[in-house]
Amino acid sequence: MNYKVTYATDYFDPKPIIKFFDEHYEMEEWIHDEVQRRIEFQTQHNPFSISEEDYKDMEDTEYALIRVEEIDTNTIIKDFI
Repeated sequence: MNYKVTYATDYFDPKPIIKFFDEHYEMEEWIHDEVQRRIEFQTQHNPFSISEEDYKDMEDTEYALIRVEEIDTNTIIKDFI
């Protein structure tokens, strides 16, 4: 099955990242890595310390910007945008 992942920078991103994957595990791995990369960037460039609650909020926000679709069936698997 083929998957299309759309990952926006924010809710009004006119040019989100769009990736295609042949395997489900590849898609999940890329999503996890990209979310972690973005959170790491935010924490490294934040002048204040990040609490566990702040980290969880950032993670929730990042996952909310992701849309996953099955290409073959045009079914939206995960859509938080």
